[in-house]
Amino acid sequence: MNDVKFYTDNLLEAINNSEEYLNYKKALERLKLEGDLINHVNEFRRRRFMFQTSSSEDTFENNQRLDTEYDWLLQNPVVMEFLNAEFVYCRMLRHIKSKMRKKIDLDLMFLDE
Repeated sequence: MNDVKFYTDNLLEAINNSEEYLNYKKALERLKLEGDLINHVNEFRRRRFMFQTSSSEDTFENNQRLDTEYDWLLQNPVVMEFLNAEFVYCRMLRHIKSKMRKKIDLDLMFLDE
C-alpha cells in the first residue's frame, strides 16, 4: 500500500504541475476577472453537461441552441481560451482514467446484467 500511496501522490503532483492544468488554472483566473461572464459560461457548461448526460427527446433543438450559444461565447477570446484549456485538461484526465481502467483488474461483470 505504501507504494500505491507514493505513486498516487506523485501522479497527483505531476497533474498539478502539468502544462494542461496550469493553463487551465490561468485561463480560469482570467475568466474570473471578467465579472459576470463566468456565471454565463458556467451556466452554459451546466446546460451542456445536462444535455450530454440526458436522454431528452428534443435533442436536435437543444443541440442547436447550445451550438448557437457556444458560437456566441467563443467570440470572446477569454472564454475561448478557458474552454480550450478546459478541454485539453479534461482530455488528459480522461486519458489517465482510461489507462487505469484498462490496467486495473476488477470484475465488473455484475454491471452487464
